[in-house]
Amino acid sequence: MNGRNVALLGSLILSLLTCDNIVYAETCDESCVRDALSTFFESTGGEGWKNSENWLDNNVPVEQWFGISKNIDAVSNEPIYNIFITSNNLIGTIPFDEWVFPNLAGLNVQNNYGIVGTIPENISSFTSLKRLVLRDTKITGPLPSGLFSLSLLRVADLKSVDLTGSVISPDWGLLTNLKELHLQGTGSIGGIPTELFELRKMEKLNLSNNPNLGGRLPSKIGNMRLLKIANLDRLGLIGSMPSTLFDLPDLEEINLSRNYNLEGTIPDTVNNLSMLKKVNIGFCSLTGSLPAFSGSEMLTSLKIPRNGLSGSVPENFLQRSSVSAELVTVDIAANWFTGSIPESLDRFDNFFINLSNNWIEGVPQALCEKEMWMDGLVSQYGCNALLCPIGTYNAMGRQTADAVCEDCANGCYYGELTCKTGPCPTNSPTTITMSPTAGPISSSDKLITSIPSSPQIASPTESKVQTSAPPIASPTENIIQTTKSPVIDDSNADDSTVAAPIPAAGVKSIGVVLVPHFCTSLTLLL
Repeated sequence: MNGRNVALLGSLILSLLTCDNIVYAETCDESCVRDALSTFFESTGGEGWKNSENWLDNNVPVEQWFGISKNIDAVSNEPIYNIFITSNNLIGTIPFDEWVFPNLAGLNVQNNYGIVGTIPENISSFTSLKRLVLRDTKITGPLPSGLFSLSLLRVADLKSVDLTGSVISPDWGLLTNLKELHLQGTGSIGGIPTELFELRKMEKLNLSNNPNLGGRLPSKIGNMRLLKIANLDRLGLIGSMPSTLFDLPDLEEINLSRNYNLEGTIPDTVNNLSMLKKVNIGFCSLTGSLPAFSGSEMLTSLKIPRNGLSGSVPENFLQRSSVSAELVTVDIAANWFTGSIPESLDRFDNFFINLSNNWIEGVPQALCEKEMWMDGLVSQYGCNALLCPIGTYNAMGRQTADAVCEDCANGCYYGELTCKTGPCPTNSPTTITMSPTAGPISSSDKLITSIPSSPQIASPTESKVQTSAPPIASPTENIIQTTKSPVIDDSNADDSTVAAPIPAAGVKSIGVVLVPHFCTSLTLLL
């Protein structure tokens, strides 16, 4: 036992010996549960709900009330309950202060914009709580310290809740069973504490759309060995991406887009991520070459537009990606790529690649015969559907039903967006400075079809390029919207993995909780 643990144990023993204000934890039988749910119904305007089937009907078991599920904990063999009532016109407050509901395991009231109030300190009394989903409500205020004593909590989803104070608190690191944390759009400021990355069971981490949350991304993110989804877009991250991020074996989705001062290169270790499905690192300040992503068998969406990547697209690009009927989308527009589109990509039948606004010099004829490519436009426009040929241009850099490739007497490369004047640029920049004014951040996935201008190109005497970061057209969307994290269905959750301390049925004392102001809340099972 290390010194810190000895100190904590000593403090705990002292609290036990000196604490004289003791309340007893209770569990609910069905009568108690009915009372708790009735309080919830009244507090959230149940009479005005869209669906209140069976609620308050004493002849119907509570698990048949709309939005209520009942499970039996596999370890304690006691009932635990979940409230899953989303988008149902709940109006009012969640009655945390009035509830006696210790065997509440899950609460999901997302998309009920009439829910107001704060999260109270006594949330710590809900010791069985494993899922707390309050996203898209009007709850406000700071996070109470009691939240961080919920040792069984697996899912915390507070997306778009108007929180104050230290939202990305080091105290999140105390919730060692946490698997999902959704804090996007919560107004978080400051840096990301390293304690957060000690959550070694974390699978989904979403901090996106908090532009005042910045600093360097800690290398300790590599401690999250089970991480599958990392949404860290539209923050204020600076410096290089830690190489440890690309060593996570289960990583499926990563979004770091619109961190305008995120620099450095994409490590080659990304080629080892066999589970990778979606990547978005667009609108940053990355340099170096494009990795082949050669080990990613399930990659279906790769978006790295508006950076400073250079060199050619690797010949073994996506060599292990599935060639099934599922569409594979690649957006690497507005970089500094040279050479030709790799002919090896002809093994894909359904493919969309945006290479406009680069320095591409060739398009293999074999790719111009892939009729399903580019949403079927290749069948109509041939090579032009991939990139406007040298000597032509349009605002998309490729031909569509609404944009033909216009003639330009001074064309230099495939896929140009404007008709340039003067000599063709031939050198790559050494520095690219991104601007955070790169077009509006959409509230939903959208296709941007108009491009005001192309990036400023360095002249032979320039070593630095200042770009104005215009929006770049993307095959399905230019901006990946990641605030739509997966819906968490608590109603069918299997809550048997981590047992809650629930005693036999009926209201009775099962232990002690130490709660004077100088004591740490603690539940001891007898």
